[in-house]
Amino acid sequence: MIEKFLKLPRFYRILTALLVLLAGGALLWLGLNRTVTLVVDGSAETVRTSALRVSGVLRSAGIRVMAEDRVEPPLNRWIWRQSVINIDTAHPVTIHTPEDELVLLTPERIPANILLEAGITLYPQDQVLVNGAVVDPDMPVETAGAFLLQFQPAVAIELIIDGAAEVLYTSQPTLGTALEAAAISLSTQDYLSEDSMTPVQDGMQVTLRRAKPVTVRSGDVIMTGQTAAKTVGEALQDLGFGLQNLDYSVPEEDAPLTANAEIEVIRVSEALSITIDEVPFENSYVEDPEALLDTYSVVEPGQLGVFATRERVTYVNGEEVRRISDDTWQASEPRDGVMGYGTRVEIRTEVVDGITIEYWRKKTVYA
Repeated sequence: MIEKFLKLPRFYRILTALLVLLAGGALLWLGLNRTVTLVVDGSAETVRTSALRVSGVLRSAGIRVMAEDRVEPPLNRWIWRQSVINIDTAHPVTIHTPEDELVLLTPERIPANILLEAGITLYPQDQVLVNGAVVDPDMPVETAGAFLLQFQPAVAIELIIDGAAEVLYTSQPTLGTALEAAAISLSTQDYLSEDSMTPVQDGMQVTLRRAKPVTVRSGDVIMTGQTAAKTVGEALQDLGFGLQNLDYSVPEEDAPLTANAEIEVIRVSEALSITIDEVPFENSYVEDPEALLDTYSVVEPGQLGVFATRERVTYVNGEEVRRISDDTWQASEPRDGVMGYGTRVEIRTEVVDGITIEYWRKKTVYA
């Protein structure tokens, strides 16, 4: 066969060779021309291409990529067995942190990865926001194009709960929301050293004391309540049984408060009592010509003698338990008085059974 071909005229040999080359090229082109799916930012389109590399496929499809875009497989990869090419175009992401703000051109859509590109490592309690909304940093952002990525790193709070210290990491803005996010509940009787609306600061120290049940007995009154007080006296103050003056409690008010404590309040009061002892006086009588007959007048008033005794009386729960005499003194001395009996006669008239009579003394007699 080859000998016959070589015996052909030169023109025919060249023409035959060209035909063979054309046929081979056509077969090669048909073999290389294939269908490739291009997925650009999640949108797929199908193209037919005879390009041998990924870059050629994109060029033949009219797609220009930047250095920041992500192409998978890479641009220089052969596409013999590649039917899908993914292109994620880069977009500007503004990253805002408490210390800085920067713009990063990236095709990444997962916030945690974007922050990692910016040299920011996420920790479990850090908070990430996209356009002001809190998001899961490990989930792709659904927003198309540019967006604002806010990074709020967690700060450490030294929290002391009933004497036990722990460190709470949080990115919440206030103490109350930080405790709520950490599933630390508060009751109205619990003690919190800072207001729940206090802005969170790194390194702040907060004390939380849980309220304890306490029973208080005061006389006939018994009350059970909750208090976060540290001592018996503070607990009584919280529950409205504050000690005053000579009051005392069992246990004593400076004793540490324990859970389910039973406290007895003893109300003690003192009062001053003045006791009066009187010494009588005597009267002497003299004539008083200015006073009517059978009447008496005071010529010189008498005066009682008075001795006063001051006593201090102690009451416990309303009952008197002790009486002590502090002092006794004479407030006044007795002085005798002088009474006058009237001797002045005065004629008077009176009608008796229709008859007017005159008289100067009237007496009542019994027949």
